[in-house]
Amino acid sequence: MIQASKWARSAVPFNSRAAAIAMLGFATTLIAASASAQTAAPNNEQMARAANPHRARVEALLASVPQPQGNAEAPLIVDGKPAKPGKWPFMVSLVDKSNSNNYDAHFCGGSLIDDNHVLTAGHCVQGAQAGDMQVLVGTQSLVSGGRRINVTRVTVHPTFGATPFLQGDVAVLRLAEAVTDIAPVIYAGSAAIDDDVAPDNSNTTVMGWGALEWDQAGPEVLYQASLVRNTIAECNGLSFYKGKLTDNNVCAGDLAAPGKSACYGDSGGPLVGKNDSGKPVQIGVVSGGPRVCGDVPGYFARVGSYAKWIKKQVANP
Repeated sequence: MIQASKWARSAVPFNSRAAAIAMLGFATTLIAASASAQTAAPNNEQMARAANPHRARVEALLASVPQPQGNAEAPLIVDGKPAKPGKWPFMVSLVDKSNSNNYDAHFCGGSLIDDNHVLTAGHCVQGAQAGDMQVLVGTQSLVSGGRRINVTRVTVHPTFGATPFLQGDVAVLRLAEAVTDIAPVIYAGSAAIDDDVAPDNSNTTVMGWGALEWDQAGPEVLYQASLVRNTIAECNGLSFYKGKLTDNNVCAGDLAAPGKSACYGDSGGPLVGKNDSGKPVQIGVVSGGPRVCGDVPGYFARVGSYAKWIKKQVANP
C-alpha cells in the first residue's frame, strides 16, 4: 500500500492499477510492507488493469521526470491496514469513464474538499480530458457501493513538473453535480496551519487503494498507514533526495525503520493530521518516492503551500 519507493514505475512491468496510479509519485498509493526490488511478471489481474488508458498516461508522464536515482514511482500503502468502514468518507477514487469496473478503472486517489471539488495530484491528471474520467464517491470499496460523478474541469497547478520532485504536484477537479451527503475533508489553509496540525516528528495518516507491495496490484478495499512527518532537512540528507525537496513538500515515513509508505496506485490521495477537535486535516497530497516503496520516506505536495491557489480554483464558477 504505502511505500517510499520511486512511485513512477518506469522500470517495472506495467502493474495494473498500481503502475498507472503511481507514476510521478503516489498516484495509487497502497499500504504494504516494503519489498525487495525484484521484477515480477504481471499476473492476470494486473494485465487487466494495464489496459486503463489513464494509468498508461500517468506512467508515461512519470517516466519522463528525472530523479536522483532513476525515474519516479507511484506510491502504494505498504505495511498498512484496512481502513474501518466510514473512517475516511472524503476519500475518492479517480476512475476511467470508459470502464464500468471500478477496480480496473481506478487510477488515482483524491479527496473531496467541498461539495463540488476534488483535490488530487497534478501528475494524475496532467494531459487528461475532464470528459474521460469520473470520480467514485461514497465507498471505501472498489467492488461495491458508491456512485460515479462526471468531471467538468481539470486544473493543474501552473508550476507542476518544473523540478525533479514535482513541485506544484496538485490539481483541482470540478464535479458535474454537488455531493451534499458526504462531509468534505478540512484542508490546511496555510503552511502555518499544517505545521500546527502535524508538526515535525508527529504521526500522520495516508490512505489509498494502491499496491500493498511494489510488484502487486492494489486491494479492493481502502488501506491506511501511519507515517511520521520528518523535517525536510532530514529527508534532504538522504541519498535519494540529495537536497531536492523544498518547503512545498512534506516528507513522511520512518527514517529509522523503513517500511510503511504510499505506493503504486495511491497517488493523489490525502495525507492527514488532526486538529484540536480530533478531526482530520489534509496536509499533503501523495506525490512520489523511490521505486521500491518504503525504502525511504515518501514525498507529498504540501497543501498549505498551495492553499491560496486551491481556494481560487474552488471559488471559480
